Amino acid sequence: MFVVVKKHKRCHLVREETGEVVYTPPNFVRFPYRAALWSLADTFTKVGDRCFNSIMEFEDRWNERKRAR
Repeated sequence: MFVVVKKHKRCHLVREETGEVVYTPPNFVRFPYRAALWSLADTFTKVGDRCFNSIMEFEDRWNERKRAR
């Protein structure tokens, strides 16, 4: 199972069993609420931690550079 953990002002997706950080959104990704990252955590739990398409969709949706144009 994957959970969202906030450390040092950053949110991370963490594998709950081991405490391993499996994904940290890059600085250009800004999401207004943690629920957005929780939906990605749910996808990781269902599919596994190799959800490259889900990561790309998440980063594309919340990319602040893209919204600034």
